[in-house]
Amino acid sequence: MSAPIYGRSACRGAFIGLAAPGGALLIFHLALRSYSLLKISTPPVHFFPRLFLGSFYDVLYCVALTLLFGLLFWIVRRRLGSAKLVQHAFLGVVIFSVLAAAIGFEFAEIARTPFSYQWLYYSDFLLSLDAREAIQANLSWMSALVAILLVASAVGLSFALQKAMRLLQPQAFGSRRFVLIATGCLAIYLPAAGWYVESRHMPEGTYDNAVLYFLKSCLIAPKTPAIFTMKTSVGNSDFLPVADRPFAQPDVSRPSTPQIRNVILFVMESVGAEYTQPFGGKYPVTPTLNRYRTKAASFANIYASAPMTVNSLWSLECSIYPWISPKLIVREAPQIHVPSLSSELRKRGYQTAFFNSSDNRYQSSDLFLSARGFNLVQDCRTLSGNQPILRGSSRTVGENGCDDRLTADALNRWIDAQGDQSFFGMLWTVMTHYPYFTKGKVATYSENPDLDRYLNALRIGDEALGKVLTHLEERGLMDSTLVIVIGDHGEAFGRHGCWNHENVYDETVRVPLMLINPRLFHGESYSQLGGSVDVAPTILELLGQTSPSAWQGRSLFSKDRPNRAYFFEPLTGYWFGYRENDLVCLYLVSRNKYEIYDMAKDPLQMNNLADQRPELVRLGTERLASWVQFQNTYIERLMFPGTRAAATLQATR
Repeated sequence: MSAPIYGRSACRGAFIGLAAPGGALLIFHLALRSYSLLKISTPPVHFFPRLFLGSFYDVLYCVALTLLFGLLFWIVRRRLGSAKLVQHAFLGVVIFSVLAAAIGFEFAEIARTPFSYQWLYYSDFLLSLDAREAIQANLSWMSALVAILLVASAVGLSFALQKAMRLLQPQAFGSRRFVLIATGCLAIYLPAAGWYVESRHMPEGTYDNAVLYFLKSCLIAPKTPAIFTMKTSVGNSDFLPVADRPFAQPDVSRPSTPQIRNVILFVMESVGAEYTQPFGGKYPVTPTLNRYRTKAASFANIYASAPMTVNSLWSLECSIYPWISPKLIVREAPQIHVPSLSSELRKRGYQTAFFNSSDNRYQSSDLFLSARGFNLVQDCRTLSGNQPILRGSSRTVGENGCDDRLTADALNRWIDAQGDQSFFGMLWTVMTHYPYFTKGKVATYSENPDLDRYLNALRIGDEALGKVLTHLEERGLMDSTLVIVIGDHGEAFGRHGCWNHENVYDETVRVPLMLINPRLFHGESYSQLGGSVDVAPTILELLGQTSPSAWQGRSLFSKDRPNRAYFFEPLTGYWFGYRENDLVCLYLVSRNKYEIYDMAKDPLQMNNLADQRPELVRLGTERLASWVQFQNTYIERLMFPGTRAAATLQATR
């Protein structure tokens, strides 16, 4: 056997050569976490404990990486070339980790959650139009300079630590005593910090290391959570399509239908019920909604099927729950052959149009809309005219748009062009989408700058609605037009430690719904539970028409509807939830965590009753499993008719 190339002294030097880059990587992660704690104004008394204990995953990542390469070095220590290669490879991985941590931190600043496999899919593996625009917008000389500085800092700090360790006492670093002390400290720190991080119940990804979080999401992605496969004794009557339900008479208590000839569906982007005045909003930003509440029916307990725009578009148009998956049916099967609200009304002689303040190319919505029977489809690219496009911070097409009032003007011009023809117009706003666009005079409503911009944007969206309603009145069309106003999902501003709409708490999934017509409604308020899937059937019933056989939603005036609403969120650990009467049951798959809230006593969902209601945890899990399993089989049946999925669905009935 050949003698070892590395003797004890050389191995000690090699140990320092590996420990120094690992230490530099940890210092960089601590700097990023310190910056994030300072940004949220962490009190000094809490700063260092949160930094020390909250860095659990960063420490775990850096230690594991160092030990892995240390093991590789030990294995190849007899081969000088291989040993050197391991050292250089480790430095390369450290540089990559520094860049990944910086990019992950920037992504979390925008998306409020770490980058995951689900987000990678959502961006079409960085090939979608919005992803390409975002990358191009952020590729600049400044970003390149920052990347070079980060790499230089990582390399410089590694060599500085290496030199310092050798100068201070080279025999100490790498000695058996040092290894024992370091191992003992880690044996105390890791369990304590791990307990701290897990006991905080913070939003998904708050304390996670960017690289570990992404790797974990990749491991989870191909695995089927138990809720997708577990046996359940709960039936599927809540979400059966029309074709498979027992025949039921319509509720005679619903309003009698006057001569309604026209329909306007006004969708308010990212608008939750709690920010609108008719539904308890404390800010005076929706005066139009407030003014028309006496000519409307208000529904206080309506839920988005998922807090994602394209899923809401699917449910509102097709009255079918979304695919329970990070995958989007709008993108995967935009030409899917299912009846929609627009196609049904067009068959009945209506002129139909879709106006979007945003960009229809987002997540292939343009392809989906092209198959929905609209006579006219427009978005910000054609609506903006001479006005500049509003661009979000990341400049993705999903965050681009035009002033919602311009979109309202376009809808009004289209209405004028219809003459005596019945029409269905759909308008989707954008200014309340992150980063919350404002124009003109800006009022101060909140000390939170994000919330303040949002509320100003909501005021503009309400003005756009006012333009449409005023136009209908001036043209004498108000009595013959049913105007539906709904939010596509809500928005969070720090409650439950959450931002934007990556969860299923009430602030992100409960949306306003008002049906406006002065002959039909006179300020009625309804408390029954419903969802975005129920809007299209409600419209058709008020028009005296029946729903297509494929639709899952039910009219909100139907007496045989269940008093339950279902929702999910697939991008941040798989949230599932439903509400039944006053109880909300939530389940977060990635943490196997249950939450139950009594909305009558706890409308802000702050007191989790899961430990006190084990029977509801069991029943709730089965009920969610029944929905998820049925829904995915049903979606596959619609996408691939005549396949085994369709036969399986038929056999389960």
